[in-house]
Amino acid sequence: MLYNKTTKLKLRLLVVLTLFILAIDSLSAKPLRFAEEVNWTTIQQIEHSLKGLPPMNIGFDIDDTSLFTKASHYLMRKKHCPNDPNVYHDKCSSNQDYWDDLSQLDYMNPPKETAIKLIDMHKKRGDTIYFITARESPAKKTEKTTEHLKSVFALKNIKPVIFVGLEAFDPKLPSKAVVLKKKNIKIYYGDADSDVLAAKKANTRPIRILRASNSQDNKIMPINGRFGEEVIIDSDV
Repeated sequence: MLYNKTTKLKLRLLVVLTLFILAIDSLSAKPLRFAEEVNWTTIQQIEHSLKGLPPMNIGFDIDDTSLFTKASHYLMRKKHCPNDPNVYHDKCSSNQDYWDDLSQLDYMNPPKETAIKLIDMHKKRGDTIYFITARESPAKKTEKTTEHLKSVFALKNIKPVIFVGLEAFDPKLPSKAVVLKKKNIKIYYGDADSDVLAAKKANTRPIRILRASNSQDNKIMPINGRFGEEVIIDSDV
């Protein structure tokens, strides 16, 4: 693909800005938290557990599970809700423009190495991959998250991202659980407690991917392994 001088300059500035954001934010990194006993696993062990089983439907969360999304959330919070300490609190989450603009910036967000390896493993098995997120669906602008995921994970026939919205955090009936059951998802990878609990409610196998210590959502870090779920070793990268 050819770029003109203006586009090249914008891309260079974007790279510099992203590195600057990540460098500053590393100062606010929080330590990872773990249960007293953790059911540790590896990608190799997960693959071995699936040996002999037919292709199945697999689900992935997006933020902090599939992608490092700190940079895009940082910019959107500065723009739409600079005084709100948490992206899932009122000033951000109730603002549709936040979610519309966030999807436009997903191209800034690099994939997690753990997610790349997991998705490669599932592709080789012939599994069908779904991305299911608690983000609100873009309403006023074209959704671009799916295309970015297609590109970074080399998914030729990607399913459109499923946006379940903030009802994902409803303790009585989390919207992710409804989708997991409807799509017959057999394994769901996520970093949040809500991901694990939704999977359990849907009788789906939950596997925890560690949230990075400098995540945009690190005010209260989850206690990994607290529900007895499998936790992938060193998956915060």
